[in-house]
Amino acid sequence: MIRTAREEEIDAVSALLAGAYAEYEPVFPSSDFWAFYRASVVDVAGRWGESQVWVAELDGALAGSLDYFPPGGSEYHDFVSFPSSWASFRFLGIDPGRRGSGAGRALVEHAIALARRD
Repeated sequence: MIRTAREEEIDAVSALLAGAYAEYEPVFPSSDFWAFYRASVVDVAGRWGESQVWVAELDGALAGSLDYFPPGGSEYHDFVSFPSSWASFRFLGIDPGRRGSGAGRALVEHAIALARRD
C-alpha cells in the first residue's frame, strides 16, 4: 500500500532511510561529506511540510519511502535549481530486507502519477 506518512512515523521513516542509504558510506570521498549527506537524507522532520512524504507499507510495516516535491517546490540546493513547472522526488529508500518486493517501483510510479496530476 502506498500512502502518505503520518507525523508520528517521522522517526521510523528516518531510521528506514538511514538503513537504506548506509551501503553508500564507503564510496563517499570523506567522512565529513558522508555525515553531511546522511544528515540531509534522514532529516525527515526538517523537510516535513516542504515535501510530501510517501511510504510503501507491506504486511503492516514500512518498506520504503520517498519525498515528493510538487511543481514550484523543487529547490534542491543553492547551486541546483529546476524550472518552477517541474515536480521532483528525492530520498527514495527501501528497507534492505524488502528490496525486490516492488515497493520502490510502486513509490516511483506513484510520484510520476502525482507529477502528471500536478
